[in-house]
Formats: sequence, structure tokens, C-alpha cells
Amino acid sequence: MHLTLFSTNFASLAGVLGIAYFLHPVTIPIVRANKHQEFNTRDVSLGYFYVYLTYLIIGLFGYIGFSGSYFRPYLETFNYVINQNCLNMFEKTDVIAVVLRLLVFALNFTGVPILTHFVRGGLIKVFFGEDEESEEELFV
Repeated sequence: MHLTLFSTNFASLAGVLGIAYFLHPVTIPIVRANKHQEFNTRDVSLGYFYVYLTYLIIGLFGYIGFSGSYFRPYLETFNYVINQNCLNMFEKTDVIAVVLRLLVFALNFTGVPILTHFVRGGLIKVFFGEDEESEEELFV
């Protein structure tokens, strides 16, 4: 068994951790501007539960999918190592891979504007000390 304490390939994990730590403070402006403040605890708890459920389902299906016989020739060729970008394990003409790549594109296409909206609002508040728009206009 080999344990690596430091690797030069830490940049991809740093990006994932950066997004993960960034998403938690993003909930504060949303919860603060909630029209019904009495439901904040319930809403945040449900949000975290749904995220947990999503990770659980994706993890289970990913484990079941890669342990089947579909990828056995690929895994035997590469010493039973799953590629970091698992979409590279599919053939270029595979229908499943095309659908998954389209879904990943849609995820990035819709997720990036949401993140940049919160970054932009945070930067405006830091540099100018005020919100770009009032919260009443954003969440009516």
C-alpha cells in the first residue's frame, strides 16, 4: 500500500475544495432575504439533506456501474484503475457517453452564471460597501 502525502497534482482537488468552501457562504444571502424567515431552519436542513441524498445516489450508482462487466476490458487493460475523467472510459460513439457529456455541459452552462452572480455581488459589496441591487428587488 502506498500513501502519498503531497503530490504536484493537487490543483484539481484545490479547485474542487475551493468551490465546496465557496458554496456554503452563498446560502447566507439567500437565507437572509427569504420572505418567510420562520422556515429558514427547515429550508436549509432540507437543502443539505437533498445534497446528501444526491451524493449518496451518485456514489451508489457509480460504484454499481463501474463494478459491472461493461468496463471490465478497460479496467483489465489499465490495471483496474478508473480514469479520473470517467467519460474517457467510454467509446466516442457510445450513446450513453454522448448523453452524459451533454448533461455535464448543461450543468456547467447553468451553474457558472449562478456562481458568478454571487461572486460579483460579493466583490461589489467588498469594494463599494453596498449591494448592487436591493434584496427586495432580487427576491420578490
